[in-house]
Amino acid sequence: MKDLFEYTKYLGCCLGDGKLSELLAMFSIDKMPKIKRHDETGHVGNKSKWIELTFRDERYLDVKTIEYPKGAAVLSNIRCIGRDIQGFKKYEGILCEGISFGSSKMDVLKVFGYPNDPEYDVNGRIGPDENDNLMRWDREGYCFFARFDTTNTLIVFSIQLPVANLFGQSEKLSADGP
Repeated sequence: MKDLFEYTKYLGCCLGDGKLSELLAMFSIDKMPKIKRHDETGHVGNKSKWIELTFRDERYLDVKTIEYPKGAAVLSNIRCIGRDIQGFKKYEGILCEGISFGSSKMDVLKVFGYPNDPEYDVNGRIGPDENDNLMRWDREGYCFFARFDTTNTLIVFSIQLPVANLFGQSEKLSADGP
């Protein structure tokens, strides 16, 4: 079974790309996503494996690393959840070495370091207006998110295409780690 970060190579692929067909087959997803007119995204998933793929209309991508055909549906996010919810089963795949669903927030910080969002000060404290139940780490060509419940337990983990900051520029990317 693959580490979730091994799937980053599929981020940015368009529907119809043979490489993407390989990913859909790996997750046993046979339904194609549909992005409704005037919507930005469409979703497909496999409830028995609790994996969800988000496709974004290329016009709404925060950061474009290549030019896409007009209106292309681009794989922008791969999301896994660590609890049985809404008919989906708990994701049983490997997230990455040292991290699994049920890991504590401190365990996640030990593996990945402090996130790019929310911002932490030099003493490891977040600002008074920040919420650290959702964290984002930026890497070269992608970013990843960890969501925690009220007991600081990892419940959602996702990888996605890079996001833009408030000024419309790509966030500073780090070459560190996964």
